[in-house]
Amino acid sequence: MLNINIILGGSIGTNSYLLEDNKKVLLIDFVPQIEKVIIENNFNLESIILTHTHYDHLEGLSAFQKKYSFKLYLSNKSYNFLDSFDYNMFSFFPPVMLSNIKNLNLDNTKICRDNDIINWNDHKIKVIESPGHSPDCLMLILDENKIVFTGDTIFHGSIGRTDLPGGNYEEIINSINKLFNIIDEDYTLYPGHGPKTSVEFEKKYNPFIKNLNYLKK
Repeated sequence: MLNINIILGGSIGTNSYLLEDNKKVLLIDFVPQIEKVIIENNFNLESIILTHTHYDHLEGLSAFQKKYSFKLYLSNKSYNFLDSFDYNMFSFFPPVMLSNIKNLNLDNTKICRDNDIINWNDHKIKVIESPGHSPDCLMLILDENKIVFTGDTIFHGSIGRTDLPGGNYEEIINSINKLFNIIDEDYTLYPGHGPKTSVEFEKKYNPFIKNLNYLKK
């Protein structure tokens, strides 16, 4: 049985999602507080998927890699942008933060592309590329549970910022439209920041998308 635990942490309050099934664990995005949870529950960490590589979604990951062995899933664009410190927002912070991304171990990295399926412990996670907040954003769908991990593409009552390097408002709206045309209104959305929501709620009340007629299925 799949259990979803939300671990809020990092320097600006990022959601890391701990998916657990029979003590086996997959993480969606990373915050430093994860390590304590894994130790206390004797979890077996198998994989981490990054929805994108802005600093707050992988803060402390390079140090964590030195202690644990796991697969690291990235989008192809994330992989190619890892050396762009302006894009990843690390250049705005002290050098100690910059070392976090410079020292990532990519030996066990798996590249994700649109419509890929990640098989984990009898669960199928569908990868959807969702540029807009940043060019490398991913959303992750578990149809069997009717849930989507939306990263920073869509939030409860809002959408991700598009004024950061690589952001594009038209692209993020198109990404949301793409998602809403392949899932039903009863799907639960788990965003990178803030509380969970649903497709139905966002179509009715999200001021950025509720009046867009082309979003209707």
